[in-house]
Amino acid sequence: MISHNNALLAALASTAIAAVAPLATAQDTANDARAIFLETRAALDKVDALRFDIDVTGTGSLGSDQMPSGDGKVELVKLEEPTADRRFAARASAMGTSSPKNNVPTQLDVLVNDGGYNWIDHENKVVTLNQNARDRQPETMFCSLLWPVELVSDEPFERELNAESLELKGTENVNGVECDVIQITYAEKDEDDQARQSRTLDPAEIATSATWYIAKEDRLPRRVSREQSLHMIRLVFVQDLTNVEINPDDLVDAELKLERPEEYSLRDGERGRASTITAKPDAGKKGRSGPMSVKDNGSKTTAQLDRLPEPVETPAEPANPAAPAFELVTVDGDTVDNEALAGRVGVFYFWGTWCVPCRRVSPLISELAEKHADEPVSVYGVAVNERNADNPREYMEDKGYAHTLLLHPDDPGERRVANAFKVTRYPTVVVIDANGGVAAQEIITDDGPEGLAKRLETVIAEQLKSMTDS
Repeated sequence: MISHNNALLAALASTAIAAVAPLATAQDTANDARAIFLETRAALDKVDALRFDIDVTGTGSLGSDQMPSGDGKVELVKLEEPTADRRFAARASAMGTSSPKNNVPTQLDVLVNDGGYNWIDHENKVVTLNQNARDRQPETMFCSLLWPVELVSDEPFERELNAESLELKGTENVNGVECDVIQITYAEKDEDDQARQSRTLDPAEIATSATWYIAKEDRLPRRVSREQSLHMIRLVFVQDLTNVEINPDDLVDAELKLERPEEYSLRDGERGRASTITAKPDAGKKGRSGPMSVKDNGSKTTAQLDRLPEPVETPAEPANPAAPAFELVTVDGDTVDNEALAGRVGVFYFWGTWCVPCRRVSPLISELAEKHADEPVSVYGVAVNERNADNPREYMEDKGYAHTLLLHPDDPGERRVANAFKVTRYPTVVVIDANGGVAAQEIITDDGPEGLAKRLETVIAEQLKSMTDS
């Protein structure tokens, strides 16, 4: 009887050990994965400068038409005094597209420090300063993908170390470098984080899972594949790092710069209006005024744009800059150009049937057209990047919108007028005054589509009052 009981106890113990063993193994691999990220943190502490090539690709289901791709050369230099969220200044020269809808590559020179994102768009000859990383401008999203944000963060891999689950999946050769492979499921965000996530396109924030490939030789990443899976949406962003150089002599203590060619115009990234602003952290947060420079005071790394010449006395000019020359046609074949618009307030809504945010803005533009139907105000929807004229025509007829559809006379997908107005994101709304000047150029900001409509209403009211007063 005693022998039988011993055998039974042994069998139960064996079963219990077998049941616990997988849990112990999972815990062990999670600990191993965390240990690797801690080693990566330690390795970054010894990095004063980093240079590498990066290749960015994006695939996905619903929403994939907003995903950028491209490649570039990146340089990172450590700040002597890190900011609240960054300990490296970064510079990149990249070639890419803001989304698959825009398949013409754009060359960008990018610089980021604590003043924000700054870039030179060589295709459109425009300089953008102090762009917030959370802005939904496609170029900002592309810029944010040019290096894994965890490399420059003041607390690198904090989200990974606090992930819901980590699993070391073995090793893999990535572009000739042997790497440990770690799969991660991120912890579910609280309500505040979810609200913030809805306002950003940063893949490091929106990812629900990721696979990291950490080099065995130096413990720095060589690839990260981030995935967002939410309802019907599945997006995958992949960043590949190659030709990694740690502490190259010519980069340690180097001064990172962007040089603005004289013929390039300056664009305020917040509203798309040209202005002279300061990207210093102390001035950039207080109204953006002063000389144009980006400089990290007190650090050994300086990110700087060349100064604009001092203003000189010039004769008085019209209140608003003249609108560029344009010629568009209605679906009935009527021409709309600068001359036809004279004496009226013109509202040009640059949109497309492919544009997701436009689906919320278009009804508001239609309401503007209805409200001002008996006043000298013309509200137009300028369809851009459409494959044929039938798409926007059928869409507007189906929705019953009141504003007038405009197309290019020779090609509805042409971006000629959008480029002339320096439209870089969609939707953008341009208001032209009765004298042919650009009174405003507005985009969606933190106040949403409704806030955009209110700002447009204010501008239109001001222009109508100006016409009455004169």
